[in-house]
Amino acid sequence: MPGLRTNALPWALMRAKREAPSGAWTKEQGKESRLQTQAMQAMYPVIVERGIHRELLMHPPNGRDAGGPAQGAHWKKMGVVAGYPDILFFHPGHDSANVEAIGMAIELKIWPAEPTPEQVLLHTLLRRQGWVVHVAYGVEECKQHMVNYIRNIAPQQ
Repeated sequence: MPGLRTNALPWALMRAKREAPSGAWTKEQGKESRLQTQAMQAMYPVIVERGIHRELLMHPPNGRDAGGPAQGAHWKKMGVVAGYPDILFFHPGHDSANVEAIGMAIELKIWPAEPTPEQVLLHTLLRRQGWVVHVAYGVEECKQHMVNYIRNIAPQQ
């Protein structure tokens, strides 16, 4: 995206200073697509229990391995943007400081991978628009982000 710059250095520093989070997904457990499937299946009951339509939680099909370079070029022409988080939740909620947000995005990673520069840029842009954005390394971490995000939403009938 012309004119916008990002710095991935904070992620590199954070990774160098910490151990794998509890429950972090590793390559031995399978591909990121398996992590995405399990994370989505773990989060659906959390939102449905609150009366929130599960259709408001989605995974955009914009992975790197989906169809090769020719398919990627076709998707780019169609408007698919590289770097969007793996999970998007189109519902208001609250961040960890209890500040209202318009949506939540979660980037799933296999430990010790870190967000790409394109992902860091999109995370920054989403935050500027009022979204909460997380990077999660496992199913339980992802589910906990959802629980925290909707904690103040009264169950809907």
